[in-house]
Amino acid sequence: MKNKILFGLFALIITAAALSSFDWGTEVERGTTEYGEFQTSGTSIYEHTWTRDTITNANNDTLYLPARLRPVNSDFILSYTISRTSISGTANIAVKVEETGYNYTGSTPPTAGWVTSFNNLGAAADTDATTATEEAIRIPNAYGKAYRVIVDGSGTQSTSYVVRLVMKKKS
Repeated sequence: MKNKILFGLFALIITAAALSSFDWGTEVERGTTEYGEFQTSGTSIYEHTWTRDTITNANNDTLYLPARLRPVNSDFILSYTISRTSISGTANIAVKVEETGYNYTGSTPPTAGWVTSFNNLGAAADTDATTATEEAIRIPNAYGKAYRVIVDGSGTQSTSYVVRLVMKKKS
């Protein structure tokens, strides 16, 4: 009888220890926010894919981080993937990543403080191509509070593109 009580107490202690060491994460980390498209692959990886869009001739688009990913309050490794598809003419799209030290949480981004981010080679985080390509821009240190991607077309063309962001939190 004494062994059964000790075994039950031992099992209870082991279960309590295991449950207390488990990282339950926050609501945002679990990906259960009201924004449906938000996904995580764990408690330290955040992903976002902007809707496919088209650039015609010399137009441009500016894509801001979604509100649920701002402000960036920790150091992250960022990876932007750009997929270009030529519709007509010669695809000619330049993409650059900018960051700001200004914090904002509403729908109006700051107008000051935007500077080009640095990639993993210490150069400007940008890319341009005159072909339909897939490329990645890697930013090893996310020191800014907010980020944006500027997609800039030139020439006579119509090109669709998709931009995807993966943020991996540094420990």
